[in-house]
Formats: sequence, structure tokens, C-alpha cells
Amino acid sequence: MVNNLSTLPCTVFDDVGAHTKKEIPWSLDIVDPDVTWLSKESCPLLKLAVFGDQSTDRGSLRSNKNVVAITGAEGDYDGESFAIEDAVALFEQSGIEGVFYTSASHTPENPRWRILLPFSKQYTGTQSEMKAWREAALKKAESIIGMQFEPESYVLSQSYYIGPVKGADFSCYHCAGVPIDQGIDFTTVEVRQAKPAPPPATNKPNDAEAEYFLSHVSPDCDYQTWVSVGMALRDKFDEAGLPLWDNWSAKGDKYAGTGATADKWGSFQGSGVTYSTLAGLAQDNGATVDKFNIVSDEDAGIQAEIIRLAGLSELKYEQERTGAATDLDIRASVLDKLVKVARLEIAATAESHDEVVGELEPWDSPVDGNAIALEVVELLKRHTVQPAMGYEAITLWCLGTYVFDCFRIFPRLCLHSPQKRCGKTTTIELVEAIAHRTLISSNITASVLFRAIDAWKPTILADEADT
Repeated sequence: MVNNLSTLPCTVFDDVGAHTKKEIPWSLDIVDPDVTWLSKESCPLLKLAVFGDQSTDRGSLRSNKNVVAITGAEGDYDGESFAIEDAVALFEQSGIEGVFYTSASHTPENPRWRILLPFSKQYTGTQSEMKAWREAALKKAESIIGMQFEPESYVLSQSYYIGPVKGADFSCYHCAGVPIDQGIDFTTVEVRQAKPAPPPATNKPNDAEAEYFLSHVSPDCDYQTWVSVGMALRDKFDEAGLPLWDNWSAKGDKYAGTGATADKWGSFQGSGVTYSTLAGLAQDNGATVDKFNIVSDEDAGIQAEIIRLAGLSELKYEQERTGAATDLDIRASVLDKLVKVARLEIAATAESHDEVVGELEPWDSPVDGNAIALEVVELLKRHTVQPAMGYEAITLWCLGTYVFDCFRIFPRLCLHSPQKRCGKTTTIELVEAIAHRTLISSNITASVLFRAIDAWKPTILADEADT
């Protein structure tokens, strides 16, 4: 079935600054593969929505508060493991209309792509309503394809570059069918109202304060920390914080240019990350947080909710996770990190640590260590593929964690692979089950790491240790 959506308006911005806009009608040919752009930054940005004329302080028309109607949804996939051809094949079976195209950083080995999902008509409502309707459409597409879009896809005003870039591998696929909203009853979609804006701070921070904190955070940090710093600066300075973030980013080896930081900056509205996040990162690296008499009462409500979530069981947290993230107007991935840190902080001050790193009850009779080692080797062989003597090395290392205190020097176990999806996670899970008092961490801060070691003396399994 082919639908006539030629009157459905979409918005095109000439650049990431979004100082001007124009509306164009939807069509399956909305992404022109024959027009090649010199760079990603020179490509126009597309949004399946209608914007008003309300500009930000920097003159940008692309903001959540300026969205007056939505006409579709856009999903961005950067997971680098799900081929666009496989996604198209699955989506075509649904009979839903959509356009798939690869992004500028896509390669066949590391696929990155986007999907445009037009609605049958315009939908106008509150920001909370329009966000909920878009989320319902994206969740339906995710269930059809069997993957998850990047968190930025759920930002109401998030727009994406369209078109092939010179020198980049580009593909575009059209799926004709019915609009995705025709299979969704938006009247039954749960709409969570945004939390009211906090009262203004009694002493708004200044540039000197921000510069002081930034001087204690390395610009060569991991990606999540880099994004959190930007969100924190936008929370307090709004558009005026972009130069601070860009200048700080430029001091690092990973700096990709002003265009890259400005593009990412546009997705930070309503992130839920507050300025105190930057203060905390700086404090972890030796800064004196009260040097400028910081007032952080305005985010007390958010912190209280994070502490409440940290006290939930894994099952209960999973049930409340998406809703809580929406209520806080924060991405679920950011909430996961904040809750994880809060759990470690809570556990570090608790009298009992048995639930964090469990104690094993010794067997009631002597055991054959050699027989156990051989069983562990066979277990590793059943579930993983290791290099020569790798099974034996992992086994001996795991057994050694039980008598760690008997060594003057104890080796580290490093897992690395030539590419993704080689089985590192499976190996880590096996090591977690075998080694003594294991605690998996990812992007853990130095202060929390020291507290965890002091409280539990665990075997730290650091995922993504290179970041």
C-alpha cells in the first residue's frame, strides 16, 4: 500500500546553528543520494516536525520549546553491529513506510544508520505529549527490527544530517507502506508530565567557577564524561555554556572541531544532568567544591529520586527505569550511570557488604585443587575461544584471587580483541562467577573505586578499562 503523504510537512535546517528553516513535503525520496556534500557539517539537517519562530539566545530555531507539531519520528543507530540491510529486510515485512540511510561515519564493518518514520498527519500537543507519541513510534520500530536506537533519538527537537558525504560509504533504502502511527492509538499512550522548573539559584555560577572545575577534569576523558560535562554546563549557562565546553574540549586529543561539539550541544536540552555533576567530577580530581560557595539545592529533588531508585531491587528498578527517566527528563543511559554510582556510595557506607560482594561458604571437606582447575578450563572451552594457553592462564588467575594476600606481586588479567563481539563480555561473566569477591565496574570514578576497595576488598573487573 502506498500512502499519499505529499502534504506532510518536514523541516530542513541549513546547518547545525539552525538560524533559518524551511518546510518541505515528505516523500520516499526525501534523502537525495545523488547530491554529495563535502563534509558532514555541510549537510542539511532534517526533522519530521514543524517549528515556530521562537529562537534561543544564540538564535537557534531548533529547540524543544519551539516544536509546534510532530509529523514523524527519527531513529539513530550507532551500535556498529546491526547491518542496515538486515534492518531493512526485517522492517519491510511490517508493511510500514520508512526511509533508511547510512550516516557519515558508517562503514560496512561498523554499521551506523538512521530511519525516518512519517506519520499519517500532524500531531500537536504539549511537549510531554509529543515526546510520548514519538517514543511510542520509536519503540514500535525497535520491536520490529530487534535493536535499540541511541538515546538522542528520543529528544523532541533532535534533528539529523541527511545526504551522502564525499568519501563516505552511503546507502539509502525506501520501504513503502502505511504510516507507523496508524498502528498506534496515541490516546492510550501514557504521557508523563515534565517536572516543573526548579527555582533560580541564589548565586548563579560564573565563568571563573566553571573554568576552575573544568581545569580538574581531563578533556581526554571517556565519552560519557565528556557528554556529562556539556550537559552540566548547559544546565547552568544555557547557550552561553557552549564556548566553555568547546574551549575545554579543544584541549584534548579527541577534539573533533567546533562543529562536532555544537552538533552534540543541540541534543542537551532537558537532559536532567545538573551543574553539580561537573562539581562532583572536579571534586573527584582534587577540586574544592565549596571554593565558590556552590548552591545545589535546586537539584535536591533529582538526587533524592536517584537515591530512591538506587535502593530498589534490580527487577523493580528495571520496571521503573524508563518511566523515572522520562519523569526526570533524562536519558535512561544517564540514569543508569547515576543510579550505579549511588548504589556504590550507599553500599560503601553500609555496615554490611555481603549483598555487594558475596562471601562463599567453604566446602565441608578437602577438595582437589587440580580437579577444580581442570573443570574450570573445560568450562571456559565450552563457552569461549581463547588463544594458546589462554584457558589455563584465566583459570590460574581466577584461582589466585582466593589467595591474593599470599603474593608480593600479583598479575593483572587483560582481555582484548581485534574487533567487537568477540566474546569479551562472555569471558568477563565467567570470570565474575569463578573469581573471588568479584565486582564489575564500568567508567567508575576514582573516589568510588577507592571506597569500594576499602570497604569490600573485591576483585575489580573493569569493563572498558581503556576509557
